[in-house]
Amino acid sequence: LSEQQLESGKKVSDSNPCVDSVRNRKMDLTNPFGDVIEEIHSILKGNEQNIDIVKPVDEEFCKAFNLLHNDEPVQKRFDQLLISSMENDEKKDIEKSVKFREEGNKLFREGKFSECLKCYNTSIMLAPCSTNFEEENDSVDFAMSLTNRAAILGKFKMHKNAAEDLEVAIKSGYPKHLLYKAYQRLGVAYEGLGDQKKAKSAYEKLLEALDYSDIPNDKVKKMKKDAHFALDSLNTTLPTKQHLLNELSLTSEHEDIRTLSSSIEIRTTAEKGRFAVAKDKIEVGEIVSNETAIVSSLVPSKRRTHCLHCCREVLSILI
Repeated sequence: LSEQQLESGKKVSDSNPCVDSVRNRKMDLTNPFGDVIEEIHSILKGNEQNIDIVKPVDEEFCKAFNLLHNDEPVQKRFDQLLISSMENDEKKDIEKSVKFREEGNKLFREGKFSECLKCYNTSIMLAPCSTNFEEENDSVDFAMSLTNRAAILGKFKMHKNAAEDLEVAIKSGYPKHLLYKAYQRLGVAYEGLGDQKKAKSAYEKLLEALDYSDIPNDKVKKMKKDAHFALDSLNTTLPTKQHLLNELSLTSEHEDIRTLSSSIEIRTTAEKGRFAVAKDKIEVGEIVSNETAIVSSLVPSKRRTHCLHCCREVLSILI
């Protein structure tokens, strides 16, 4: 189209969308990125004719992006701003971390788990911590916030994320007299993941941790009894999800179509076209086809907890 009608009724002539996306932005030049936006606008404006030779809009943006990506001054300025932002706005603060953790504890008791998770996320980001989570260190507040968040993740059945938090918390100096909490939650998380070996290890360490806990003896006895029961039940646990998936395999593959059983024969007739028939007797429960889905899509209820691309359970602490 040579012109396009805006909702306001005004008409505008042909223009470059890459340049206009910057030009029409209501720029606040007091913002630290204001001068970068001005510089980007200047570069795009100076190369408007070169960008215009590409007709599809997607390709125009791609050309504009590559132009800016290869501009060292712009990239250097962005790097400086990002580093400055991290230094000024992302400072660790123990007092604020503790405050957010305590607020999260209050929300947890009230059953407001989503709001509680946000508080724990903020508390974790503000808590000083080591940059190497593979080695033991002394980051107590960081460890306590991680362990508290694991309790919420357990509520959401996000066992993988809970286990990751707890493993880091234990190495980050979680208080010895509270370690029983971490190992109890870790055992539950690994049970949820179907990892019996790690679940057993966690429950065994729970039994040890209870010996130096600060809780009443009657509660210690009950938790030990529950831990022994969990250990016993692991020996008779139902097959894991992965084990069940492994059982969904073909006993013998079709010669031409590897996703079909050899019990299936593909035929073609003028009347019916192409179709499948049983070549051999097929037993009840026998797998006749096993194929990976070409397309997958998340149900709406999982979109806040799972990746839209790979459909795996994930968690980002960015809020």
